[in-house]
Amino acid sequence: MELRSLNYGRFTDIYSIGTRDPFVREFEEYVAALKETGVTVKSYSLEGWPHGFGAADCEWIKEFDRWLSPILGNN
Repeated sequence: MELRSLNYGRFTDIYSIGTRDPFVREFEEYVAALKETGVTVKSYSLEGWPHGFGAADCEWIKEFDRWLSPILGNN
């Protein structure tokens, strides 16, 4: 199954990463590659946040919850 064939609302993938994460560049390249293949991606870059920041920035986690809850509810 191709990822873009899934329809979970406004986007098929959601990512959040802190700008101090040592893998931030790889993350940005991965998101760009997904978009190039037609995958609808929502991504958040949290300025000054490290790797493993958790859910301290509530806005992205609320949107993630709105995205994931219907998926889990249907499976």
